[in-house]
Amino acid sequence: MRLGTQSNMQATMVYYQFRGTSTNANGDLVQNIGRLDVNPLDSHVATNGPHLNLETQINGSIVSNVHVPIDPTTIRPGDVP
Repeated sequence: MRLGTQSNMQATMVYYQFRGTSTNANGDLVQNIGRLDVNPLDSHVATNGPHLNLETQINGSIVSNVHVPIDPTTIRPGDVP
């Protein structure tokens, strides 16, 4: 995270999400989001497999969305919210 960034962690019924929010030099709101999509009951995970989702938004618009695969054999029962 950059200096001056506000950050938080959220646990939903489906995933764990880490979000950092800052303002760039142009005054745009920048959100860097890391989400562990590992819940097999989620349709997105069922379709794409478990993955780390790295997303960047500027003023609410997605400008980058990378999915890094996670080996399903490494996911334990407590890893799913």
